[in-house]
Formats: sequence, structure tokens, C-alpha cells
Amino acid sequence: MDLTSIFKLLLRKLWIIIIVPIIAGVAAFFFTLNLEKQYKSTAQLATGFTTNDRIKLTEERFSRYESTFKFSNMMETMNSELVMSLLSYRLMIEDLTTDIPLRNTKANDESSLVFSQAEIDSITSFFKEKLDNMEVLSNYDEYEKGMSDLLKEYGYVHWKLSDKISIKRVNNTDYVTIQAVTVNPVLSSFIVNTLAEEYIRYDNSLKNRISNESVTFFSSLVEEKKKVLDEKTRLLNEYKANNNLFVEDQTGYKTTQIAEYELLKQEKLDRMRGLRLSIENTNKWLAKIQEGSSEVSVASLNNKILQIRKKINDLNQIYVNSGSNDDDLLNTINNLRNDLQIEMNKLAASQSGTQSVGMTKEELIAKRDQFQLELEIEQGSLGSLNSTIATLKSSVSGSITKEATISALEREISTASDEYLQALNKLNTEKNKSLIADSSIKIIIRGQPNGAPESSKVPLIIALGVASSFGICIFVLVFIEFIDMRIKNASRFESLAGINLLGSINRIQVKNLDLRSLFNRKVADPSREQYKHLLRKIRFEIENSNAKIILVTSTKPNEGKTFCILSIVYSLSLLNKRILIVDTNFRNNSLTELLIAKPNFQKMIEQTSGTRLLSSPEVSEDPSENLISKTNDKNIDVIGSNAGLESPSEILAGRDFMGMLEHLRDQYDYIFLEGASLNEYSDSKELMKFVDKVIPVFSANTVLKQIDRSSISYLKNLNGKLMGAILNKIEAQEVLS
Repeated sequence: MDLTSIFKLLLRKLWIIIIVPIIAGVAAFFFTLNLEKQYKSTAQLATGFTTNDRIKLTEERFSRYESTFKFSNMMETMNSELVMSLLSYRLMIEDLTTDIPLRNTKANDESSLVFSQAEIDSITSFFKEKLDNMEVLSNYDEYEKGMSDLLKEYGYVHWKLSDKISIKRVNNTDYVTIQAVTVNPVLSSFIVNTLAEEYIRYDNSLKNRISNESVTFFSSLVEEKKKVLDEKTRLLNEYKANNNLFVEDQTGYKTTQIAEYELLKQEKLDRMRGLRLSIENTNKWLAKIQEGSSEVSVASLNNKILQIRKKINDLNQIYVNSGSNDDDLLNTINNLRNDLQIEMNKLAASQSGTQSVGMTKEELIAKRDQFQLELEIEQGSLGSLNSTIATLKSSVSGSITKEATISALEREISTASDEYLQALNKLNTEKNKSLIADSSIKIIIRGQPNGAPESSKVPLIIALGVASSFGICIFVLVFIEFIDMRIKNASRFESLAGINLLGSINRIQVKNLDLRSLFNRKVADPSREQYKHLLRKIRFEIENSNAKIILVTSTKPNEGKTFCILSIVYSLSLLNKRILIVDTNFRNNSLTELLIAKPNFQKMIEQTSGTRLLSSPEVSEDPSENLISKTNDKNIDVIGSNAGLESPSEILAGRDFMGMLEHLRDQYDYIFLEGASLNEYSDSKELMKFVDKVIPVFSANTVLKQIDRSSISYLKNLNGKLMGAILNKIEAQEVLS
């Protein structure tokens, strides 16, 4: 449905769109005629949520999100059942204990409640107790349920009060306004002031209760943390006493001793390495003295020196890459350096030729023995030093294990101490908060009774009633149109069926319809005048089609085939065309019945053979012998038929129906056949081969279903026999759509 269709629809239903809002406006006027005057009172509160004028225990920064959250909580709490119930109790007590009640009652009002003084005292006492305890009424208790009903009678029940009260934050300020609108100005001011007071009282009570609960909680937490700290301290002291660990820094002293002994050990190792080199050098000179000369090859010594140097360099690289902590690799490198020194000494001796060592053999032997003795002394000293280092390391290892245990216990004590101090600080903070736990909300403007009532909302209510009914009316009309799947008009038919439209026939009253009178003069009924014009358009299309034998059918029954045939035939007869109607709708022979024709179709078929064809009705002098029936119009004849269950193929089997039609074609300008509906019977399909063109009739009230679409598909595939469809029973306003 496009905008154009919607606009046309609204134009057609304009009278509904106008009348409904007028009725709604009149109803709204009478509804608001007796409305009571309303009086508004306003109170204003300062919340302190966005200001820094209160005592603070901590440095708190202003947070816009947090302040918005606080305002939302405040307004939600003020609208809560509890706070509104507190207001209800105050209103009830005020009404029962003052001479002038807050609610308006008439002297002759039978609904006014009258209580004795004892009942008033009892009710007042009950509501004061509920007010002091800040409790809502329970529907499980019969007495409290009765009190709730009493509040309803007075109009003070919490949900009714909420409808009269408006709570809003003044934009971008620290203020909140409370407004109440009632029929009594004093009641309005009492409501806003009392609601503010009760909320502040509830807020104070809530904060005090929370503060007391916090102090109690943190007090118990501090005691628990103190017990944990004392227990950890006791465990540490016991461990130290059991392991004699009260003399501190034993491990540090022993570690220093081990470091000193390790340095001394390294010195002795260096001394021993030097003594070994000296012994080897002395032995070399003794060997030279014994041999008399050096027979060592200089070339072989050079090669050996180069190999040793290469090994030293490779091992040094490996030692550095491994992190310089491989002791075995370091010893190997040192031994290779000693070998290198020996080989270099040999090379030097070999190059010196016959140079003298400057010492005698006996002196060299004595020198070697001295070196050997010093080496043995150093080895003994090294063994003693290693034993001392091992003893110190064993002692330090045990001390480290105990100190690790002590360190773990001390860390636990430190953690317990921190937790204890944190709990103590929080306890002190909560105690300080309890001293300033009063609500930050204050009443800065109290509500006053308003002497002037609120402006009347009658015009607004009427306008809203008219506007809403106008919108609802349009919505309903469009919605009904949207869900209405009927064909309704020509454009919708062509889009849904996909068949060219031959023409439309509007809906008219057929009762007492006289076609002769209708076409001979102009009538006052516009629908009948429209009917004539539409029929002439269809007649024009039929004349231009050059078809003489035409089958009129439909997809389903009751689409108006008979009415369309009669209308078209009569319009053609006005042009002095001779027309023959053949009632081949054997399922429903309405044409035969309407035109009071003789059911001679079967007789004609039986008598039609060879050259013996039907005679013209004018030939026979006895009308009773004529097989073709005359009508009131001289240009229109009809061949009637009997209703039955046989199909055209069964009736026409073995008979020359085509020959009969060819003979009649010469006598008549047009021959119209009516066929049964395509959805239910095959009659129309069996008659297709005998006709020139086919005209299907559709009712504008039809909803096309799948079976209709199958029949339409068949009509589209008739190889040019489909002349076009006629849309019947179309509403006058839909003709031009």
C-alpha cells in the first residue's frame, strides 16, 4: 500500500475521520464539566550531593555520575511504599486529631466515616506506633488489613498519594522539588512538607542504623585481627626459644669467614702452581746437563705451542659463553697454560744452544728438593683449609634454614599487623562517621497553601481527546485497509491477478431494475448512471475484439456472470445487434430461469445432423415448435438448458456442436455462452474450443486464493482467447482507484 492509496482511502472515509473526533471532543467536554479545582503546593530540598559544606573525614572528589546516582536513589526512595506509607499515617493522624479535616467531605455525604473517641484514640495510637517503627501495613494481619481499607476510604493509601505527588530534581542544581496537586490547598501543602520531613527522618534512621552496623562489624573485625597478630607473635617467640636463635647475626659472621678462607685457598692454589712449574723447569735443566745439549726440534715445539694456544682460546670462549661458572673447565684451562709455559721454556732453551744455566747439577737438585718440600707443605695446608671451609658451610646451611623459618613467621606477623591496623583505622573512621551521620538533606522552602487554583485543563483534555481519536481513527482505517485482501478496485486487480481488465461494473441495486427504462432516460441515482457508462466501455471493447462467440466464466461461483451477460447483451442490442444467449452452465441454469426460456439445448443438439440445421424462430408459425426462445427484446434470443450433473463433453459427445455454432454465427452478430466456475468444474475448459474469446468475471469482494491463481494461470495460457476480465460489484468510490 503506497501513500497515494492511503490518501485516497482517507478521502473516501473523510466523513468518519471528521465525525469520530467531534464525538470524542464532545464526550471529553462533558467528562470534564464537573472536574474539581486543583491546588498545587511546592516544597524544595537541598540535598548536599553537589556541595562541600559538610564535615568530611576523607578527601572525597566530586563525581557527577555518583551525584546523579544519589539523586535517582533519593527520588526512588521518596516514591517507595515505605515513605509514602509514613505520609499516609501522618495524614490519617492529622485528620483524626484536628477539628478541620484535610480531605473535603460534604455534610450529607453518606460515605463519611464517623468514629467514637475511643475508636479515634485506638486508630491514632496504631498509626503512631507504625510511624515510630517505620513499618508498612501487612495484608496478612486482619486488623492491619482493616487499617489499610480505612486509608483507602480516606484516599490516603500510598499508591493514590503517588499519583498526586511529583518529585523532580531542578536541572544542574543541588535542589529537589516536591509538588502535590489536590482539591484542598491546605492538604497540598501538608503533603509536600510532611513527605519531606518523613523522608529526612527515614534517611537519618537509615544512616544511623548503617553506621551502627558498621561500627559493630569493624569492632568484631579488629578483635579478630588482634587475636591473629598475638598468635603469630607467640609462635615466633616459641620457635626462637626452642632453637636458641636469640643471638643475632651468627650467619653473617660465618659467611664472612668462609669468604676469607676462600681467598686464602685461592692464594695457596696459585703458590702450588708456581712451585710445580719451578720443579718442572729444574728437571728440564738437569736433563740438559745430563744430555749435554738440547736435541729438541724447534719446529715441533712451535707446532705444539700453537696447538696448546688454540685449545686455550677455544676453551676460554666456551667458558665465557657458559656464564664463567664452570670450575672444571677453568682448571683445564689453567693446566693448559702450565703446559704452554713449559713448551715455551723448552723452545727458549733450545734456541739458546749451549748457553749455561749458571748453576751446577748439585745446586739444581737441591733447589728442586726445596721446591718439592714447599709444595708438600702447601698441599697439607690446603687440606686443612678445605676442612675448615666445609665445617663453616655446614654450620651456615643449618642457620639459613632456621632463619628462613623465622623470616616466614615475621612476614606473617607483618601481614597480620597491617590487617589489624587497617581494621582499626576503618573502625575509627566509622566511629567518626557515626558522630556526623545525620542526613545532608534539608528543607529550604516549605510548601504553602496556594490561594489560586491551577489553570483549567479542560481545553487540553478536549484537544487531546480530539487529536487521539483522530490518530486512532486514521490508524484503524489504514490497518483495516492493510489487512483487507479483497480485490476492491481495478488497479489492485491487475497487480494481484496479472490479467488485463476489459472493464468494471459498479455495485447497484438490482431489485426492480429495468434496463430499458434505465437506458432510455437519465436517472437520479448516480450509481446507476455510472453503471451505464461503465457498461458502454465494455461494449466498445467487445465490438473492437471482432469476436462473435464469447464464453463468460469465473473462477468461483456467485461472481455475477449471469448479471454481466444480461447487462452486456442488452447494451449490444441497443446497437441493433442480434444476440443469442446459450445457457451452457449446466450446474446452475440461472439464465434459463431468469429469461423464462425453454430448456431446448439437448433437443437442438439431438436434431442437429448433416444438413438439417435449426430453422430460424421466425420460420415456424407455431412458437411452441421453436427450439430458440424469444425474449422481450426482439434482438435477443436464448437457448435454455436443464440443470444437471453432466459436463459439456458428456452432453456434446457424438454431436456436431461446432457445426451448430457455425450455422448460428451467420444468423446472429454475437453468441454468448455461460460456463460453470473454473475452480469447481471442468465445464468452462471443455467449452473453450468452441468459442472465439473468453471473458472471466471477478467480484470486487473476492479474495484471491491459491486455487484462484491456478485458474488464472490457465486463463493466461489460452493462446490469445482471453479477451480480458470484468471486475464486478465494485464500489462506486473505488471505480477511479
